[in-house]
Amino acid sequence: MLCTWRAFRCRSGTGIRKPYPTDVSDEAWGFVAPYLTLIDEQAPQRHHELRELFNALRWLVRAGAPWRLLPTNFLPWPAVYPQTQRWLKAGCFEAIVHDLQVVKREKARHGFVLLPKRWVVERSFAWASRLRRLARDYERLPQTLAGIHFIVFAILMPPQAVPCFAGA
Repeated sequence: MLCTWRAFRCRSGTGIRKPYPTDVSDEAWGFVAPYLTLIDEQAPQRHHELRELFNALRWLVRAGAPWRLLPTNFLPWPAVYPQTQRWLKAGCFEAIVHDLQVVKREKARHGFVLLPKRWVVERSFAWASRLRRLARDYERLPQTLAGIHFIVFAILMPPQAVPCFAGA
């Protein structure tokens, strides 16, 4: 789902940027934001909005670019990379994926639903292959590469889960 027009801060002189198709939707951000908030939004050490950091990370994963090739209208890569490492160390994306799996299972329990495991796995790998970052191995740390797989599924799953939350 594409993000509606909103003013995003950028590091160029204009102060706003047009949204990318990879930007997180308002509904998905409402679900993901509590997981990504490691410290208070008003903390003095916070220099950038979490949503903009997450949007930059989503673009990076979708485009398959190295960290240093992040476009100039996003936050600088030295701001995005350390925050991504903090999210990975805190297990934020693993928690998102785990909770989304629980929600999907609970939704399936309301009636008889055949869940062919092989088809679900093949479909999931097909979806993941669309995100080009998994096709490239730019990472030096294996923990970061493993974390990017969780990031990919944390990006792919919320659009399917938002209707589940609306119906609950």
